[in-house]
Amino acid sequence: MGIPWTPSEFVQRASAAGHPNNIVDGVPDALATVIRKNSSKSPATLGQERTAMIRRWVSRANDLLDDETAFKQALPSHCGRVLAKNRLLVFKEMLHASSHGDTSLVGL
Repeated sequence: MGIPWTPSEFVQRASAAGHPNNIVDGVPDALATVIRKNSSKSPATLGQERTAMIRRWVSRANDLLDDETAFKQALPSHCGRVLAKNRLLVFKEMLHASSHGDTSLVGL
């Protein structure tokens, strides 16, 4: 077993590596942004924001219920069975609202 570096070389390399507890390193930029945002807010603020967002999208899903039903009835039967419980129209709106990179994910 050998030690490839002198103690000062080891410290220099360890310092350049960064702290192992920094979970933001090595994750996609979008996820790093969310981690930083969530870690800078209080649990109460996060809870309020999340509750407001859930209410917004549940309300929008309910608004789209008739359109969703009509959309699914127009699908081929094999697709309709597979997608019966999915709320595709609201999911498409959520993708656009989040500026997700793949807005064609829901090809409607």
